[in-house]
Amino acid sequence: MTDPFFLPVVSFALGMIIGTRLPPTGYYPLIPFGLILFSAMILRTKLRQEHSIQMTRLTMISLFFLTGLFMLQTAMFTRSDHDVSSLIGDRMRLISGTVSSDYQLGDYSVTVIVSKLMDQTDGVEQALSGRLRLTIGYQDEQERAQLLAAMQPGTVLTFRSQIQGFTEHSNFSGFNATLFHASNNTQARVYLPELEGLKVMKPADTYSPSTLIIHFRRQLKSFFEEWAEKNTFNPDCQRVASFLLALLLGDRSELDYDIRAEFQRTGLYHILAISGLHVGILAGIIYIPMLFFLRNRLRLRAAILILFMLLYSSITSFQPSVLRATLMLVIHLTGILLFRESRFLNTVSIAAFVLLMYQPLYIIQAGFQLTFLAVLSIYFLTEQVRYNLLPSISKGFLGPTISLSLAVQLGMGPYLALLFGLVPILSFIPFLIILPLLTIVLFVGFLTIVVLPLSSGLAYLLMKPLHLSSLVLLDLINRFSDLPFNTVVVGKPSFAVLFFYYSILVLAIFPYFRPGLYRWVRAGLLCGLFLAIALPSIKKVLSPQLELVFFDVGDGDSALVTFPDGRRLLIDGGGTEENRFDTARSILQPAFARLGVRSLDQVLVTHAHADHIMGIINLFTIFPIQQAYLSQRKSLPDLYSRYRQSVYSRNVSPIRLHHFPENPLLSVNENNQSVVLKISYGRFSVLFTGDIEREVEENLLEYGPSLQATVLKVAHHGSRTSSITPFLRQVNARFAVISTSPDNRHGHPHPEILERLSTEMRPCQTFITGLSGALIFTSDGTSCQVRADNQKVLTKINL
Repeated sequence: MTDPFFLPVVSFALGMIIGTRLPPTGYYPLIPFGLILFSAMILRTKLRQEHSIQMTRLTMISLFFLTGLFMLQTAMFTRSDHDVSSLIGDRMRLISGTVSSDYQLGDYSVTVIVSKLMDQTDGVEQALSGRLRLTIGYQDEQERAQLLAAMQPGTVLTFRSQIQGFTEHSNFSGFNATLFHASNNTQARVYLPELEGLKVMKPADTYSPSTLIIHFRRQLKSFFEEWAEKNTFNPDCQRVASFLLALLLGDRSELDYDIRAEFQRTGLYHILAISGLHVGILAGIIYIPMLFFLRNRLRLRAAILILFMLLYSSITSFQPSVLRATLMLVIHLTGILLFRESRFLNTVSIAAFVLLMYQPLYIIQAGFQLTFLAVLSIYFLTEQVRYNLLPSISKGFLGPTISLSLAVQLGMGPYLALLFGLVPILSFIPFLIILPLLTIVLFVGFLTIVVLPLSSGLAYLLMKPLHLSSLVLLDLINRFSDLPFNTVVVGKPSFAVLFFYYSILVLAIFPYFRPGLYRWVRAGLLCGLFLAIALPSIKKVLSPQLELVFFDVGDGDSALVTFPDGRRLLIDGGGTEENRFDTARSILQPAFARLGVRSLDQVLVTHAHADHIMGIINLFTIFPIQQAYLSQRKSLPDLYSRYRQSVYSRNVSPIRLHHFPENPLLSVNENNQSVVLKISYGRFSVLFTGDIEREVEENLLEYGPSLQATVLKVAHHGSRTSSITPFLRQVNARFAVISTSPDNRHGHPHPEILERLSTEMRPCQTFITGLSGALIFTSDGTSCQVRADNQKVLTKINL
């Protein structure tokens, strides 16, 4: 075989992927199979030579598969007694540890990673394996400066707190915060609300290699941030600085929301993930001068380039995409050092194997999956596209570039739909146009990074062309993102659709059948793909259902109702005070894309509190909305006035919502102005209560049996101010949904309310969105099914 590492590594990765779907110890039944294969390999000498070789290959591939399965299961489920994750939810602990990362600034908080942990509770020191994500709050600029001074890499800290797990905010993304942080070797988190809970036991060693690398990264970040501050008169400088930090250092924490969305809509978001293009340009900047100074020292040039590229990987915090590109370059250069020729597919396979051996949980990271899918698409599909799909332009000077871009789009399109619910239709066209400009930006940007330690004055001179070229690039991206049909919202495809699509793609590349049989197999797969795509629509037409989605928006409320005729109503949109967290861009819009929602027919705000209305206000600017309900109120709070203004400024058709005469006893409380809404479909019904409190619930009792519902959206996030016993008895719901995060500062939901929900209504199952993630209720009018956002069926009842 010309690429002997490829199939074993593919089998190894496939075993890991299957391992993510199995329960703990789910690989046990496969162990006898592995032993049989291993025994067969030992006895292969009894076979003829050609059969012996085939048996060896089959055994090796199978053993790689079982090894990958075992490693992934071990990484996911095996924890030692002294692992820091074993203390999650335990009593208050006195912990010491060493800062091992750069800090991340949040809204009035600073976050670092702490390693070399010691549990000093009860005066007994015990070493803990794993790392903690430590977040510390501050009140003013003085405390912020003290924190930043203390959060130096290498500083030994001591703090007393309860160790917590990672909060899962799942809204159809498939993102698992616990596993994601575990893949970065971080197992738990700690939150200190005040600076007083932190003590510095030992200052940092400023000359250790890791500290020097982090300080250099900080110097680079500070350079771009200070440049933006010196040009505050130009509002574009801050946007450009955040863009350059993402493009050159992989730091997307401060990337502008609009830039992020524009790159996604054009299908070019992968540009912001440091990959082969970035590594190749930086390698060229470093390698070209060495051609003049080390003309006849090929192996020395290769060794120096390896050191520089490993240094750059450490500056970017060893992100999987840059690690993949760097490892491939290092493997190629190592071949030069050893006078060996490296093959591309072998190089990719070895890079993937090394990364997965180092951290098996990389297999769950979207960045890792996409970077290798892109490379394999380029390798397998480019020539097929160039000579079979585009033979007329294959000889032109743009033929290779067009073929490469289209190959990446064919290979990654359905998987992007699985991750984001979007398929970029014409992404290769913008890529072709911006590629020369992107190359210039990367070249000047990396040149700025290289010269900054030597001369800050020269680096500032380079910022002028870098700024101008970045502005032109961002403007082009903005124009392409506004083109119609540039990106199509298709929703999250099923695994059946992905299987049929990639099966057809593989057959197009490797038709291992006789011509007649190949045509029949291809036709069968095409029919299967059509059925996999069409069956959901056929089922929807033949058996119409009402679908109700409760989103996980933290401490706020947001629910999407899809009626049997396809119309969609969004009730509330979450949000935060002072708009510190934009739920519209961060949660709702991505969730709509994965659900296949292209527009909303109607929106309704229950009342004018930020955790209900702010997300709707932001949504008007980024998402098509046809109609909005407006309440007729004598006095309008500021937030509701902003909501009305957004309706009229965006040409959204208003729907007048009749409002009962205001009761003087209730008008002082905005919660009691909440719209109460009941939706019925057959024997299924849902009651939305906003944040109404005791007084309104008592008034609603006069409606009697009409309050009964299958699903109750519990009022005021489970606060003690609501959910009185007579009201709950009258509603008598089968399911109760509390929209709140489990560790919110208000203490919602109150234990007394949880007790009432379980005792005062018919056998009632209660869900908390912060614990379960987004919830989907579907009903055909005679039954009701509840699913989690991962499509797992939680329960099903007949009505």
